[in-house]
Amino acid sequence: MHVLGNILWHIPFLGFLTALAAFLSGLLLTITVIWAPVGLGLMEYGKFLLAPFSRAMVRKSDLNVQQNRIWKTYSTIVMVLYFPLGLLLCLMAIVQIVSSALTILGIPVALVIAKSLGTYLNPVNKQCVPRAVRDELERRRAQESVERTLAPRPEPHRPVEVAPPARTAAPSAPASGRVGGSHAWLVWVILGVMAFAGGALALHLFLGKRSASPVVEVPEAPLPERPSVAAPTVLFPRHLRASSVSPSKKSEYVAAAAVDGNPETWWQEGAAGDGIGEWLEIGWDQMAEVREIRLISGYQKTRDDRFGDRWFLNNRLRQLRVEVPGNPPFEAFLADRKGFQSVPVPAGLRGTSARLVILDVYPGYNAAGNRVQDSGIAEVEILGVR
Repeated sequence: MHVLGNILWHIPFLGFLTALAAFLSGLLLTITVIWAPVGLGLMEYGKFLLAPFSRAMVRKSDLNVQQNRIWKTYSTIVMVLYFPLGLLLCLMAIVQIVSSALTILGIPVALVIAKSLGTYLNPVNKQCVPRAVRDELERRRAQESVERTLAPRPEPHRPVEVAPPARTAAPSAPASGRVGGSHAWLVWVILGVMAFAGGALALHLFLGKRSASPVVEVPEAPLPERPSVAAPTVLFPRHLRASSVSPSKKSEYVAAAAVDGNPETWWQEGAAGDGIGEWLEIGWDQMAEVREIRLISGYQKTRDDRFGDRWFLNNRLRQLRVEVPGNPPFEAFLADRKGFQSVPVPAGLRGTSARLVILDVYPGYNAAGNRVQDSGIAEVEILGVR
């Protein structure tokens, strides 16, 4: 159906002429420099119009594309200046959608224009991508919404844990999200509650001074001493084993890369497919009680080259099994996000090694929308008490 839609868009509706006009308009605006943010967006829109039923327009922020702060600020200013024109174009496009759909034969044109409304309103920082990438972005947003809704509450019987000292690591990319006008009402509600609480407190203090009663001092009873809780520390790895390693000669793909303190290197399994069943084993020098397992899933490297952010291109761990000799194995799910994540550990887990087995992954896609089936772990920390 996508191929048929693209053919009908070009023949007989001459969609390629519309694509050429959009691309040339964007090129002219880019040459002016002042309107370059709009021009670049229109050039991407021209590429979209070449195959509108097989491609989609998405925000660059959803693709974790790194942008210079000055350019990002200037693009926002240009977007505000362009908004009245974009709103007018959207209203004209809606009229064209209705008129085209009523002719029956013009339904393909109406569908393409309907998909273009967001770009008409704001072409700044938009990029043309295959439909598979757009579908994956929507699936990921839905997954994050489900995980936030179903996030497990902390168990009250878990032992008190003290976080280990902060480690020096490369900063992860900021999470993409927007806080703005749609939440302005929440700010007003908070301010109203604070004003009401302040007035109630002032009234209470005023009335309290008028009818003050004698104060009786009560000697403070000594607080009972609380038993000390040993703080968990990172168990230094003494040996590493992996079921497989990528055949690439790069040293940043070996098993030791998962404990080198650098999230831009990773252990990459070397099995065929998505690496389901592949494992990484970490051992330490003596018996210890494991309190926490922290890890970074996926390849966190980002460079200004044709690959860009490797995290999106490769698989990320979704589910894993933890095996500590002498203890029942247990499984855990991970969120599809960057940075360290904590794996819940059952109480009384003691041993001298831990094996992390891959059970499921979040799929990786390249810029062309094709699957990339490399999985691995960027960093692992085992925290415990000896």
